[in-house]
Amino acid sequence: MDFLFVYRGIRIRPFHKHINSIYRLLLWTPFLLVISFACFKWLYNPVNHLLKQGELNVFPVIRLFMLPILILALSYIMVCMFWQWSFKRNGFFSRVDHRTRLAKMVHENQWIIYDNQRKKRDSRKKAKVIYRPKIFYRKKKDQIAIYFPLDGNRFQREFEELSSRLEKVLFVDGIETTREKGYLKFMFATGARSNRISVTEMQVKPNRIQLMKNIWWRIDKVSHCLITGGTNGGKSVTRSQLKRLCTVG
Repeated sequence: MDFLFVYRGIRIRPFHKHINSIYRLLLWTPFLLVISFACFKWLYNPVNHLLKQGELNVFPVIRLFMLPILILALSYIMVCMFWQWSFKRNGFFSRVDHRTRLAKMVHENQWIIYDNQRKKRDSRKKAKVIYRPKIFYRKKKDQIAIYFPLDGNRFQREFEELSSRLEKVLFVDGIETTREKGYLKFMFATGARSNRISVTEMQVKPNRIQLMKNIWWRIDKVSHCLITGGTNGGKSVTRSQLKRLCTVG
């Protein structure tokens, strides 16, 4: 079925600019509902009693609502901490943040074409969007793929030079840039630091050597490598270890 349909991931939509806030609100909603219900059950009788006695003043009401408000605030802080924990460990919310940043890039760089003629004919109407790039985001294990369209639009040259910018914006490391039919595919590695291994931990299998936990060097396809680094950075040790591993392999 690959020749009929190629899954490229989630398409970046305008609402993705706010998807971080949407997910936080969705996570907070159960706390909000439970605490609101408990607050109603707890405060209904005291407030009703004050109403009947005509002694409903501002300060007693504030004192009654202080605890529920404090619990709601603490629950929202917990949601934010969970979001941050997931983001730091390249979890689900790290992918959500990537989509937010890509949507903001589309907006900030104005990669959108409007029908200005329609707006001139009727100034009361908003300009209609006639082109928005079909950008796709896909996560697979410790790698992400981002697809930008190759459809001859006015932003084509800018798209072709995006690799280094995306690395900085998304906090990822570039792997490769390839062309598919109709799309420019950027491949990036996530969590590079957590996936690093020492030279002594490198494994050797037929025609390939492990460079990181999820990255292998295919010697049969790329037989040359360049080792760079500062003085006393371990270049000679790495070279000797690679020679030994290649001999063993």
